[in-house]
Amino acid sequence: MVHLLFERGVWLITFFSDMDEIRQLARLFLAIFVLIGVAPFLRKRIIGYIDYLMSLRRSSAQGSSEYVYSLEVAGQHNTRLEGVDYMVFVQLAQAGERGVSLRELKQQLHMESMLLTAVLQSLNKKGLIGVKQRWRFLQRYLLSRKGVGYAREQGVIL
Repeated sequence: MVHLLFERGVWLITFFSDMDEIRQLARLFLAIFVLIGVAPFLRKRIIGYIDYLMSLRRSSAQGSSEYVYSLEVAGQHNTRLEGVDYMVFVQLAQAGERGVSLRELKQQLHMESMLLTAVLQSLNKKGLIGVKQRWRFLQRYLLSRKGVGYAREQGVIL
């Protein structure tokens, strides 16, 4: 509330209860300002957590990583491919001599990076694929000579 006071020949306007209201409005303004500044960070974090939880839900439903490890233990020297290994092998065969990066495989097959890495290591141990290093951090995966022969034998490439 505004009060007018006359002291020493000068009219003074005093704020008694309005000062508390102004302080509350200033605090509210600062809180909104901080939230607007932090909102992009919070949004990114929340989306990251949701993606992480969804990937856990997908991987536990598929049981795919356990499948890859059982394949590696069961037959490291066996060149017969099944399931996830065969899908990745076919994708690499279709890529040709250029090869495919891990990111491209992930986008094309809609698989997690850890699963793809385990499958690629398994195929590399069997001698069916090779790794071509490009630049510093980019690796491209392509069929080895043994892999090309196996792909022709399976009818994947001509």
